[in-house]
Amino acid sequence: MEFWVPALCALLLAAVSLPAMAQTACPVGATPGSVVCGPDPVAAQSQGPSVPFQRLDGYGAMAWSADAGLTYTETRNGGEGTDRAVVNGAMEYCRSAGNSDCVIKLTWENACAAAATKPLNGQRQWVGITARTEFGARRAIRRACEELPGDGQCKINRVYCRKQESGYFNDY
Repeated sequence: MEFWVPALCALLLAAVSLPAMAQTACPVGATPGSVVCGPDPVAAQSQGPSVPFQRLDGYGAMAWSADAGLTYTETRNGGEGTDRAVVNGAMEYCRSAGNSDCVIKLTWENACAAAATKPLNGQRQWVGITARTEFGARRAIRRACEELPGDGQCKINRVYCRKQESGYFNDY
């Protein structure tokens, strides 16, 4: 009999110390484990995201200055502007930095976007893409940059997916 008491206590302690994987994000009246329930938000945060971060809902634009070798970007979340507003914002950032050769190279709506450069004959070639996810944008920009002529190394400048951001980023 003395053997069963410690064994039972050890089994009970082991069962209590296991992480709980319950579905607690259920609507009122729903049975835990049903289709309408989601995972426990606390457990989901501790494990990190299980899928790549999805696209930004809104607009974005990238202006390029070849003389400066810089890309100037403006993004706006949905409801905070229009495609015209982000184009004007990107151009304003580029021109306010003293550049006279600003050109809009990429615009997007409800997508992720990425830009990269690759040297050729002392000049930087620019390439930009859009994709549905951050992972897709990173994969596509690497592929697009590798396809550019030249023997220099591709530089992925930035991938925009997550939040409103404005400003410029440097290629060098």
